[in-house]
Amino acid sequence: MGERLNLVGHGKRQRQVWGPLAPGDPASLVLVFVRRFLCLLCGRSMTVWPPSVVPRRYYSGGAILLALALWGLVGLSSMAVREQISPMKQVEPSVQSWRSLGRWVRAVLAGGLFAGAVPVPWEGLSWRQAAARIVQVMAPGPLSESPQEQAHRAFYVGAASA
Repeated sequence: MGERLNLVGHGKRQRQVWGPLAPGDPASLVLVFVRRFLCLLCGRSMTVWPPSVVPRRYYSGGAILLALALWGLVGLSSMAVREQISPMKQVEPSVQSWRSLGRWVRAVLAGGLFAGAVPVPWEGLSWRQAAARIVQVMAPGPLSESPQEQAHRAFYVGAASA
């Protein structure tokens, strides 16, 4: 109390967040405002995000983990997953797969996405199998749970741990 503040408000900025707002909801594009702060000691600015927003990615953490669960555990095709997760509905007719799934798996395995996640042993696994393993490690549940129920739980775990 009575001391000089080192962090001061530095405005807001808009940020797009893609994906469904809950499992089973249609995919949407939502605009959120994120708060920026300025450090008076070093002159750098920082941004404070809501828990579900993933820095440097359009999709929410819940949408990413739900997509990996639908692809890896439920066994949907990548294009069927895209239809449920992506708000962008127009696709070139020649597009046969959704490459974001593989990018997200590689990012998790490299430690650049869900950095606090437990390391996932993935040697010898396909990208789809690695996606299933990521979901099982990040959102463990009872063995009696169906893949669809585990995918729904993964959405909420991803939203909280992005």
